Amino acid sequence: AQLLSGLTTGVAAGVTITLTLNGKSYTTTVGADGKWSFDFSSAALAGLKDGNYQLTVKLTNQDGISVEKTISVLVDTTPPVLTVNKLTGDDHLTGAELKAAQALSGTGEVGLTITITLNGKTYTTTVGSDGKWSLQLPAADLALLKNGNYELIVTSVDKVGNQTTVDHQISVD
Repeated sequence: AQLLSGLTTGVAAGVTITLTLNGKSYTTTVGADGKWSFDFSSAALAGLKDGNYQLTVKLTNQDGISVEKTISVLVDTTPPVLTVNKLTGDDHLTGAELKAAQALSGTGEVGLTITITLNGKTYTTTVGSDGKWSLQLPAADLALLKNGNYELIVTSVDKVGNQTTVDHQISVD
């Protein structure tokens, strides 16, 4: 669901406002305080594919004067692209590799923050203009890892809240 609201001036309470999106019209009314709102249901938005749409808001006041405003609405439900390369080339850390910082890298959507969690510690980096990201996992943190399997949880969230999470398995031996 998505709430859309506005404020009118010089318009009587009860005047109908018509909202048109993707060829479908919806109505609401102006309140005594001049405010109006309309909650687009999930069902009303379900048929919209990613892209730009024109939303028209129109009212005709008590004097017969019509006012119309069209705004552009972006629908974005696509999660960001996110890849994670193999840590140390094989996702397996040896005793020697635990003693040095290790580079973790991958690809993502330019400018987005990448959040990495390993063994309860969280690290962040940003995807560069080339679509690549990288981060050095500190030797002091790697040294705390015992033999076994661990999850590197790598997450990216775009500007509208779409999220991609990769659970990347590594092992220590």
